[in-house]
Amino acid sequence: MFDVACRLAHVHAHTVLEAGDPQSLLALVRAARGIAIVPSTVAFTGRKVHVAPILHARASLGMWGWIVWDPKRFLPAFARSFIGEFVEYTGRTYPGREFERRAPPVPRPTG
Repeated sequence: MFDVACRLAHVHAHTVLEAGDPQSLLALVRAARGIAIVPSTVAFTGRKVHVAPILHARASLGMWGWIVWDPKRFLPAFARSFIGEFVEYTGRTYPGREFERRAPPVPRPTG
């Protein structure tokens, strides 16, 4: 998503390192070795990292996550309970919620 936004904005990001583990990238940032682009699901601890949302044309970059199942199949009570608890928990503890004050929310999908 970040690469596409850069192309749309005609910006060339000079990428030196890509890693599957965002905490590795944050360790390099804490060691003053550059900047990192990480998902908003990453929890930031300590005060050595400055965090800013990335916007394109004044819109937040992001996407919605989904919990999906086949509606033709039986959904047991434990699965319904899991979905409800998961939605409630992420709404309360999602690390990226702090950006809601500084960036517009990602639009809800339609349909």
